[in-house]
Amino acid sequence: MGNYRQDEAGYTLIIVIWILVILSIILLNLVDEITLDNLLLSYQQQEKLARQTALSGIAAGIAKLQEDDTLADSDRDDWAQQLTGSLNSLDYLVEIADVGSRINLNYDQEELLTTLTWWNEQLSLVTRETIIPHLLLIRDLFGEDYQKAQNMVSTLGKFNINRDSLTSLGKLLLYLEIEPEQIKVISNGLQELRSEHTNLYLDSLDQLPLRIEGLDLIVYQQLKPYLTVEGRVNINLVPLEPLRLILKGFELRSGLADRIDAYRQENEITGVEQLAGMLTEEEMAQIRGYFTTASRYFIISSRAFSAQEKAEVELCVLVERTRNEAGEWQIKVLEWQEL
Repeated sequence: MGNYRQDEAGYTLIIVIWILVILSIILLNLVDEITLDNLLLSYQQQEKLARQTALSGIAAGIAKLQEDDTLADSDRDDWAQQLTGSLNSLDYLVEIADVGSRINLNYDQEELLTTLTWWNEQLSLVTRETIIPHLLLIRDLFGEDYQKAQNMVSTLGKFNINRDSLTSLGKLLLYLEIEPEQIKVISNGLQELRSEHTNLYLDSLDQLPLRIEGLDLIVYQQLKPYLTVEGRVNINLVPLEPLRLILKGFELRSGLADRIDAYRQENEITGVEQLAGMLTEEEMAQIRGYFTTASRYFIISSRAFSAQEKAEVELCVLVERTRNEAGEWQIKVLEWQEL
């Protein structure tokens, strides 16, 4: 009888021990789960604060572009300098770059594009057929050269009615699904204007319906947002390699791009006419209407940092800057990306 009670007591002790072990495991799991939940909540809160800080940097960058009162855009402007600030005990670093001053994939001559060392026949076939709204759509065609392509070419910008090829205009009209009859009217009308006036130069888009007989005003209003009379490429900010290729495409003298680059490093070019001292009249006529000293498309990047200077959140925004009728800068967000 005594042994039975001892055995029963022993079993009871074992059961109690196992219950305590199980309860300890459950308690430890609960503690781990609570700790994990707290860490996740803390991380989410930190990420939220970092994103708010990065957004504050984007807003500061937009404000810089709106406050710009210079006559020409260059890397000497306030907006082109790094901008720093803080919010939520985090720091942000903002950088703004001109991304429109590149060889234009849609409107520049194919002969210019084919001078790119990584250009291929597949790219030629696609760009001959239609307007490319974004480089990402043909990223696979660039292959490993996609990063190079981003630094050299762009799809940003509008068709220049004074100088871009009528082949490019045809692509644009088809892309916008303009009626065939109006395509013929616009293409033939612009061709006649160019043949009548060797140095055709319209100062305003609104002169176009007055100069092309039969151009439907509704069609013109549909087409107008895609047209320009201004240059696309900022001579102050276009990278040297694309500048060399552009001038080579114009069949200008070898070494001229390097001379311009050396000059702009020492001087801000406030107008293309400022280059008249190093270009002949014929060369100036060649580049007239192609280059500008104003930038239109910018990438604003904002990185939020913790106290340990580790990047928490990075936001990138592509914006278009234009002036309204009152002469004030208007900023339109075209793309938004969180890295």
